[in-house]
Amino acid sequence: MCIRDRGYAPEFWNSNGEYDVGTDADFNELDYNNYEAMFINETVDSKAMARFATDEGGYPLPCVNLEGYCVASGNDRWTWIDDNGAELFQTADAGGTADDQVVIIKDNSHYITQVFNLGDEVPWSAGTLETDIPQIRPVSIKEVNVTYSAKLGQMKSHAGQADFWNLVTVDDIDGSGNKMVYWGLNHIGLNGEAQDGSYGTAEFYTLIKRACAWAFDDAGANSVEQLQKERMELVAFPNPASERVTVRFKTEMPADATAVLYNVAGQQVDIFHQRTRNGKNFMYLDANKYPAGIYQLRLDVEGETSVTKVVIQ
Repeated sequence: MCIRDRGYAPEFWNSNGEYDVGTDADFNELDYNNYEAMFINETVDSKAMARFATDEGGYPLPCVNLEGYCVASGNDRWTWIDDNGAELFQTADAGGTADDQVVIIKDNSHYITQVFNLGDEVPWSAGTLETDIPQIRPVSIKEVNVTYSAKLGQMKSHAGQADFWNLVTVDDIDGSGNKMVYWGLNHIGLNGEAQDGSYGTAEFYTLIKRACAWAFDDAGANSVEQLQKERMELVAFPNPASERVTVRFKTEMPADATAVLYNVAGQQVDIFHQRTRNGKNFMYLDANKYPAGIYQLRLDVEGETSVTKVVIQ
C-alpha cells in the first residue's frame, strides 16, 4: 500500500514460489528495463538476489531492501560485504526477543527519520505470539567496503554492537548511480511464521514510505517535500504575523496531524496535535508567544511531511 501511495503501480515477482502473492512471475525472467524502482521484501530467496548485483551492469534500479542476507557475498549474493557474510550480525544463536521488534533512531537529521526524535525507540513489529517472538531475528550490517550516506538506526537488541547497523542509506550503491535503503528485518516480525498475520506498526509504514520517497525520487528528498507541500496545500498566513497565524492544509481522509515549530537554530519551540477531517483543516498559532524572527513549521500527517516558513514580527 505504501508503494501505491507514492504513485507507483507495483508488480510482484516471486523468486522461489514460496509466499506467493498471486503471481507466477519468475524473478529470473525480470527485465529491469521495464521498471523504475525495486522493493525487496524479506520473504524472497536471498540467493536469487544475486541477479540484482550482476545483471544490467549491477544494481540497475534504486532499491529499498528489507532482506538482510541479500548483502552477503557468500553463495554469489551481493558483493559489497566481505567474508561470506561474516560481517552480518543476527540474534540467531539465542533466538529473538521483544527487543528485536524495536529500532533505536540514532540519526534524525535524514529525511527518512526526521519525523522522529533522536534516541526514539520505534516499534516496527507488533507481533505477540510466543511462537513467533523467538524467530524475530533481524540482521545488522557492518560497514566494510561501502560508504553509507547515513547510519540511521539500530535494533534495540543490537544497540551494544556499535559497528553494526540495521537502517542505512547509500547515495550511490556500488557505483551504479542509484540510491538504496537497507533495513535488515525478518518477515516473521511482519507477518508471523505462517504468513497470515499483519504485525507491521504505523511507525514501520512511516519509515517505509519515507524510505521509498528518498530512494525512488530522482530529485531527492527536497523535491519530495515540495510535492507533499503542494499535495497538502500547506500555507501559513498572514506572513509576516504579529498576532495570530492561521495554518491551513488539506488532507484526503481523517488522520492524526502533528505540527512542530522550529527556530533558526533548529530548536523545537512548540508542538501542536490535531485530528484532521477530510478536506481543509486549520491550526492557529499565537504569535505573541514567540520572539520576533524566522521559524520553520513542519507538518506531519501519517508519515507525509510538509514544511513552510513562518515570520514573526
